[in-house]
Amino acid sequence: MLSGYIATQLYLKSTWRWCYYISIIYAGLVLIGTYFSYYPPSHPQGDYERSRWQEFKELDFVGLGLFTSGLVVFLVGIAYLGRTTYSVPMVAATITIGGIVFISAFIYDFTIPKKPIFPLHLFRMFGEFSVYLIILFVCGMIWQSMIALSAQGTLYMFTNNLTEIGIISIPGNVSGVIGGWILPSLVHKIKHVRYQ
Repeated sequence: MLSGYIATQLYLKSTWRWCYYISIIYAGLVLIGTYFSYYPPSHPQGDYERSRWQEFKELDFVGLGLFTSGLVVFLVGIAYLGRTTYSVPMVAATITIGGIVFISAFIYDFTIPKKPIFPLHLFRMFGEFSVYLIILFVCGMIWQSMIALSAQGTLYMFTNNLTEIGIISIPGNVSGVIGGWILPSLVHKIKHVRYQ
């Protein structure tokens, strides 16, 4: 919740590198805690006749490769937008090729593999599955852009005091905690999931 404020204080009083050091320390503690407290079932899908290696070999590596490479190339092209150091044809080609490869991952998964990463029957359940993905995508896109750009917007429109910028970013972070952590954990108690 206080990430913007803490980051500005670290920048002012120490070094910006501590933003990453704290994340590394936190990730290490979480990894250790997970190792000592997480005991997943050995065969969650009831597939006792296959070994872990057999299950690993059955993964859809082609679909995963198409999805990952297409998304990476597409996002690199998006990151190149507006930069004068990259030519327009290169940016357009990067976005187009990335988008085509990304879409081909779904076309491949919907038609060829026996165990796809993206099963078509899930996406056909529009009211029960796909519409929620669309809503999450749009809401996440709006929230992430607001969080990412609010500090710069505050800097250019209101104040250049870094401490004030950190304090102004607190409500956006609080909304993420409420909407992304607290409310989803109470969905089963609030009921009426469709209205939520």
